[in-house]
Parts: sequence; structure tokens; C-alpha cells
Amino acid sequence: MGLYFLVFGESLFNDGVTVVLYNTMNALLSVENVGILETVMAVLSFFFVAFGGAVIGAVNGIFASYITTFTKNVQVIEPLIIFSNAYLAFLCAELVHWSGIISIIAYGITIKR
Repeated sequence: MGLYFLVFGESLFNDGVTVVLYNTMNALLSVENVGILETVMAVLSFFFVAFGGAVIGAVNGIFASYITTFTKNVQVIEPLIIFSNAYLAFLCAELVHWSGIISIIAYGITIKR
């Protein structure tokens, strides 16, 4: 079962990176002369978008983990907290034009720990 989730997570991570790279290259299409400055800015933009989404997912995962430590007597609400915070992580990342897919991956890794 561990190999399945490892392959599935790697596939999701590849999808997230592909979306970020596509958006970065799409932004370079509007530039007439692509020089070294534009290339450096595109690389920095890629890392900023990818790691920004991961940070949002990790923060939401830490928050959800903290909240679920207080639900020992009311365990029926835990799935609601976990799923709503996952969607919140996606929405927050997409709101600031960062990677929502990578945000959900980071959320899942954080909430699992």
C-alpha cells in the first residue's frame, strides 16, 4: 500500500510542477526579447510559486493537526476539519496565484505526520 501512495503522490507532484512551469513559460510568451534577466525572473518565479504553495499547505496542515488534537470526544467532526482545511489550503494558494496542487500535497504530508 505504501508504494501505491508513493507513486500517486509523485504523480500529483509532477502535475503541480507541470502547471507551474506551463504558467511560467506562458508568461514568457508576452516578452519580445527573452534575455538573462527574464530567464532569472522566470526561474525565481517558478520556485516562489511552488514553495509558496507548499508553505500555505504546510501551515494549513499544522493548523488542522493542532485543531484535531482537541477533538478526542467529538471524533465525528474530524473529517470535516481535515477536508475543509484541505480545500482552504487549495483556495488560499489559488487566491494568490500560487500552486494549489502543491499546496494540497504539502497539506497531506503535514496532516499525515
